[in-house]
Amino acid sequence: MNRHGCVLAWLTWLVATTACGPAPGSGDGPSPVRGAIVGGEKTSDWPAVGALVADVPGHGYMGPFCTGTLIAPGWVLTAAHCVSSYQGVPILPFFVKFYVGTDANASWGGTPPTGQVYQADEFFPHPDYDASMLTVGHDIGLVRLKTEVPGVEPVQINRRPLRGQHLGAAILYVGFGVSNGVNQTGSGVKRKTTMPLTWFDTGAYYTEPDGSGTCNGDSGGPGLLQMDRDGTWSQIGVVSAGTESPTTPGDPCLTGMGIYTRVDTHATWIAEVTGLTFPSCAQGVCLCDDGCRPDGSCDDSVCRIRTCLQSLACLSGCASGDEACRMDCRITTRPGDDVAFDKIQYCIDTKCKNDADVLGCVQSACAAQLNECVSRSGTDATCAAYAACREACAEGDALCLYACDAGATEGARAAWTAADTCLRQADCPVVVTPLAAEDPCAREHCLAELDACFPPAPCDPLAGNCAEGTACPDDLGGCPPPEPPDSSPDPPAANDLVMDASEPSGDETQAGDSTGPDSADEGSVVSRRSGGGCTTRPAGSVPWPLALLGVAGLAARRNTPASRRS
Repeated sequence: MNRHGCVLAWLTWLVATTACGPAPGSGDGPSPVRGAIVGGEKTSDWPAVGALVADVPGHGYMGPFCTGTLIAPGWVLTAAHCVSSYQGVPILPFFVKFYVGTDANASWGGTPPTGQVYQADEFFPHPDYDASMLTVGHDIGLVRLKTEVPGVEPVQINRRPLRGQHLGAAILYVGFGVSNGVNQTGSGVKRKTTMPLTWFDTGAYYTEPDGSGTCNGDSGGPGLLQMDRDGTWSQIGVVSAGTESPTTPGDPCLTGMGIYTRVDTHATWIAEVTGLTFPSCAQGVCLCDDGCRPDGSCDDSVCRIRTCLQSLACLSGCASGDEACRMDCRITTRPGDDVAFDKIQYCIDTKCKNDADVLGCVQSACAAQLNECVSRSGTDATCAAYAACREACAEGDALCLYACDAGATEGARAAWTAADTCLRQADCPVVVTPLAAEDPCAREHCLAELDACFPPAPCDPLAGNCAEGTACPDDLGGCPPPEPPDSSPDPPAANDLVMDASEPSGDETQAGDSTGPDSADEGSVVSRRSGGGCTTRPAGSVPWPLALLGVAGLAARRNTPASRRS
């Protein structure tokens, strides 16, 4: 149920009859409805929150049908269904104005009792808006005004991603909708209320009414939350629709669930249409650093890199009832895998939640969902990623270890086992991690096994940390040539001194063997250049960069604050 007012039906009826006919209240056509948020309280706060009102030549001022928020002096953010065709009839900007004030109801003289109105110039529903899709339908739109609204401070739109920590947060809503969902009365007056955030996905978030709720006429209005550390309020959502429970008596707007379009996932589109600019998002604003766009908005889709099995391992580490942890596991799951993850998570919650042997229960009661999760994930995790996965598992967490095992190659598991066995037999005080070889015991007894799991990073001849005789790539100009003797007329060419990289000796490995997607992270030796360097790691050399754990391993986990729960 889209939560716009019945004035919208009246407005489209007028458009369909060429905007000529009897005045409102004459008995022909639907009667306009007056109403506000169910269970809310009247407010004069938030002057940037106004109403979209109908003002039709020949019929006069008719009152509100949707709510909207001034996000720039000449731009209003609202729902796409408020500025799109209704029942096949287009809604024309010529008939719509933006009302600023506290009571948008029409007096019989055809004017609002208080406040100002500003003529709409053009509508911009989101290009992907789909009225048939309540949760992923991009129900968000913009209204450009003919003139800017003076003296009103616009509301800041949110570009920070929702995280698990926001579950349960009290979202503030302001709107001009009905205050009685049964009788559809009380609209036109600005009211406010708060409701806790219950759940969210990539395009929308949801609330469950608890004594108050958004209703008809509140569509397009803002959901507001203090997202920034300085306490600044931002618009995180747009009122879109709501469900109602057919088995629960009472006001339909106080049952079911409210559906709200997320603003952060549409911030780039808003900026493109309006010309709004954002501050830099480089300081931890986005879900991961790679999600920061040049325009300051976040593209959190690039942060969704976990496989279903990796997310299952993450989920297994969440404490009972820790919904924030569970959500943080979910929001970084890659598209496609997230559906499989939701299925197995639901199965575990309904069939295995209180089972002492969770893994055994999952393998029997949720076998189909587990097989789908494994199939979606693949079995190509490297030894480094496998080690990172196991390291994040709590002691005795059989389900987490199973998920790690199922996602790794046979060679990766064998390499990890060899390194783990060596460290145990040598009684070294470390476990299989990228930094294990910095321990003297591990370096002495298990260097080969650790190198097999974590191929060493290239050294840098320019930094002076390459062992004598190791290969240096041409893209660095070769190894620095030795000082020529005085009798030598010309020093030999640098390339003449480069060893054949196909014939490494001893502990040396071939240049460029193991640079992964994250191997050029800031702080690693290789970050200063595009190619590989000498490949050796003598005792006392720089540690392996953590980025060698790979996108599928620790790099994915450090993007989420709840990645490790023990």
